[in-house]
Amino acid sequence: MRSDGCGVEVEQVLAGLAAVNAVDVVGLPDTQLRSEVLALVAAQNQIAAALAVRVDSFDIRDLAHADAHNVTSTWLMNFGRMSKGAGLGWVARGRLLRQLPAVAAGMRAGGSLSSSSPPSPN
Repeated sequence: MRSDGCGVEVEQVLAGLAAVNAVDVVGLPDTQLRSEVLALVAAQNQIAAALAVRVDSFDIRDLAHADAHNVTSTWLMNFGRMSKGAGLGWVARGRLLRQLPAVAAGMRAGGSLSSSSPPSPN
């Protein structure tokens, strides 16, 4: 994956994901496989939070215009190779996390953002 201009933190994530994807999962012991599935679900939620807040900042800064796009969701369609619905969803998630900092903190910690598991009111 091309990562020109990324910060060291994102570069480290990409390198770590490459190492994870290089593992032959067929040979993993059952307990390790179970643990890794749960850990990767948490990691996916953390990555989703990181992407959503970055998409929101990208949107606020109006950076899509630099590439001749009027809106961030269209930019995501063309540069991120996602559907219109997916692009709109990332923009909406970013805005939501900005408005709900406790939910954003939970996602950064590996929690999820879904209707089936709403954040605790505590």
